Amino acid sequence: MAKRKKRTPPHQRETLPVLRPEIGSLPLWCVMLFSVLLVSLAELFLLRAEHALARAKLEVFEGLLRKCSGFLRTTSENSSWPSSVMSSPLMMRGRRLLESINSALGIAGEEKSGPDAGRKKEDAGDGSGGEKSGAESRPRKARHPGATQKIHRPDRTEDVDPRECPHCHSHEFDPTDDFELRQVLDVVLQKLVTHFHLRVCVCRKCGRRVRAEIPPEALAGIGPGLAAVVALLTALGVSRRKIQAFLKQACGIDISQGAVQNCLDRASEAVQPHYDAIARESRRVPVSHVDETSSRLFGPAGKKLHWLWVMACPTLCYFRIMASRSAEAFAELVGEWLGILVSDSYAVYLKWAGVARQCCLAHLIRKARKFAEDPAPEIARGGRWILAELRRLVRMAHNPPTNGEYAAWRGRFWRYVRKYGDAGGELGAYAQRLRREADCMVTFLNYEGVDPTNNRAERAIRPYVCRRKTSFGSTSLHGEDDISKLLTLHETCRLNGRSTYAELKTALEHRAQGRTPSLYWIRKAGRKAGAKPPQSRRPHRFAPLTATP
Repeated sequence: MAKRKKRTPPHQRETLPVLRPEIGSLPLWCVMLFSVLLVSLAELFLLRAEHALARAKLEVFEGLLRKCSGFLRTTSENSSWPSSVMSSPLMMRGRRLLESINSALGIAGEEKSGPDAGRKKEDAGDGSGGEKSGAESRPRKARHPGATQKIHRPDRTEDVDPRECPHCHSHEFDPTDDFELRQVLDVVLQKLVTHFHLRVCVCRKCGRRVRAEIPPEALAGIGPGLAAVVALLTALGVSRRKIQAFLKQACGIDISQGAVQNCLDRASEAVQPHYDAIARESRRVPVSHVDETSSRLFGPAGKKLHWLWVMACPTLCYFRIMASRSAEAFAELVGEWLGILVSDSYAVYLKWAGVARQCCLAHLIRKARKFAEDPAPEIARGGRWILAELRRLVRMAHNPPTNGEYAAWRGRFWRYVRKYGDAGGELGAYAQRLRREADCMVTFLNYEGVDPTNNRAERAIRPYVCRRKTSFGSTSLHGEDDISKLLTLHETCRLNGRSTYAELKTALEHRAQGRTPSLYWIRKAGRKAGAKPPQSRRPHRFAPLTATP
C-alpha cells in the first residue's frame, strides 16, 4: 500500500518575515507619529461627544426660546390691557426682547402691533403720502410719566379655561400654550401676636426662684412692624386719631395716642444714624436747594414760632427744625458747605459766599404775572414785557441759546429794567430787585446741573406745609424734631426708589438688637449727587447781566 505523502506548508516558520518588531527597535519618528495619531483620534472622539452634548443643549434652549417668544408675542398683542400698560417701559422692553429672540432663532419678523405700529408704518412709506408737517415732526415735550401698573411676581397662579365657544357654543376645547395675562393686586392686613413665656426656674445652688429676663424686642410691647407702620403714616401726614382708626378698622388693633407717640419716639431714635448720614452727605453735594417755612408750637408758655429748614438735591433731602430764621440758623444748616445755592430772594441768601447762587425764577415770574394783571395799562404792559422775557429765560434751561440769542435777550431785559427802574411804586421796586438779582438769574446757563427754579425744595417742603395747615401746629419741639427726622428719611427714600417702611422696620430691629443698620445706600446716593462737578461747563460762557450792553 502506497504511503500517503505528507503535506508541507508552503513556507517554513523560520523563513516568515518579522512583522511585529519591538517598539524599542522602531525609529523615533515612527513612535512620535504613532503617538500624535492616537492623541488626534482621542481628541476627535471627545469633540464629537461634546458636539453631540452641545447640540442637545441647543435644542433644549431653542425650545425654551420658542416658548418665550410665544409668551412675549401673546403678551405684547394683548388688546384687553389699557394703553398705559401697553406703552409702558416694561412692554417696550418685552417687544425688544421678542425681536432679539426672533432674530436669534431666524424667525421672520412679523408685522408689529401696538401703539407704535402705525407710526413706524408711516415712517417707512415713501415721501408721497407719508410726509409729516413741521409741527408733527417736533419731539414731544416731556410729560409726567404717570402711574402704570407693573407686572409683579405672582404669589398664586390660577389657570382659567373658556366656558363656551362664542362662535359655535361648544364646550370642548384643546389646550394650547397661548394665554392672556390678567393681574389682580390684593393685600392682607393681619396682626401677628407673639407670647413670650418668661419661665420661672429654681436655682440648683441656692434654691431661689429666678424669672427669665424680658427679650429686647418685647420691652415696648409693640413690634418693629407696627411701629414702622405708625411712623410711615405720620411721615405721610396722617394724624394720630386717624392712625388709631386705621389700625382699629384694618387690623383690629386698639392703640392709644400715648402708644402712637411711643412708636414715633422709638422710630426717631432708630433712624438717628440715617439722619446724621443724610446731613453729612447733603453738605458734600455741588448743588443744593434751600428753603424754609414757619412751624407753630403751642406749648404751656403759649404760641411760639419755629422754622423748618430743608436742604434738597436730586438724591438727598435734609430737614431740620430750628428756633429762628436768621443767618446763624442758615449757617448751622449748611455747615461748611460752599457749593452752588439755589434759593429764593430772602435776605439771608443774598450774602452767599459759595461758588455761585441761582435765584428762583418762579418767584420772579409770579410777581411779574401779578403786574401783568394790574388794571393800570402802563403797569400791565410792563408786567407783560418782563413776564415774557423771564419765561423765555426759563426755556433756555432746556434749549441753551447761542451767544447771539443771549445777547439779544440781555439787551431787551436791560431796556425794560432801565425803563421801569425809576418809575416808582411797586413796579419800580420790582425792577430794582431784578437789577440786584441780575448776576444770580443766569447761573444755570454757566453751570451744569443747576435748575432755574427752586421747585425741588418747594416740593420737598410742601407735605409739611399741608400737615401744618390741617393740624394747626405741634405742642412740643420734641414732636417737631421727630417729624423732621421721619420726613428726611421718607423723602430721601422716595428720591432713591427705596421703601421707607422697609428702612424703618430694619432700623427698629437693629435698635432692639443694639446694632447699627447699613448706611451704604445713603453714601452711594451722596456720591451720585456729587458725581458731576459744579463747573462742568465753561464758567461765564455767557456774559453776566451786570455787564450792561
